[in-house]
Amino acid sequence: LDLSNRTVIPGVLDLTSTIGLGSASTPETPGRPGQGASIPPVGRAQGLDPSRAIANELRLGSADLKAAREAGVTAVLVAPNRGAFRGQSALVPSRDSADQGSIIRAPVGMHLGFQGAQGGYPGSLLGVIAYQRQGFYDAMRYGQLMDRWRANPRGLARPEYDPGLDALVSVVRGTLPVFFDANLENEVRRAAKIAKEFGFKLTIVGATEGWRALDAVAGRTLVVSVNFPKAPEAT
Repeated sequence: LDLSNRTVIPGVLDLTSTIGLGSASTPETPGRPGQGASIPPVGRAQGLDPSRAIANELRLGSADLKAAREAGVTAVLVAPNRGAFRGQSALVPSRDSADQGSIIRAPVGMHLGFQGAQGGYPGSLLGVIAYQRQGFYDAMRYGQLMDRWRANPRGLARPEYDPGLDALVSVVRGTLPVFFDANLENEVRRAAKIAKEFGFKLTIVGATEGWRALDAVAGRTLVVSVNFPKAPEAT
């Protein structure tokens, strides 16, 4: 390649992208932990499905990928942008021929936020935090039961399979990182507190007011948003 009079720079990774995700399915009625499975099946539009694998949903358009590539973005981390348990992200290249077969890595992490369900539980911030904590505690218990059954199944009934809890086991055991969408100071502190309680690997995404919570983010990985709000126009 003749690169005379040109500058070569490293490619940029977009770590907060929804490119390639179609419209969410119609939500079902959310439920409470403990009604049947601890993390009940709900519509993905509500963002309460930790078993959601984005790698299985990608529909990549060459026009979108070209726009990202021309902006210097060579790979994008795709994950939903709303919900308490958003699902497991996938890292894809921004080349025109990209498809599900060219995924660089999946899952990359479990994505969480503080948005509740619309018209159901958990609807409030308090409910979202309680729902998340209950899910993590249930995943710890679920993992123990599955380990015990696998080690010596004789005389034991196989635990009922729960895809939501099964997806969270790798989180509470520290093998799958968590990307927590937190912008405001209190959100950053809440995310750090939950991570400390369960000992998972935390990356805070956004961190617009992370400078207000330096003690909470110290030593942690941050993905700082560059989507800064526009300054107000005075007339």
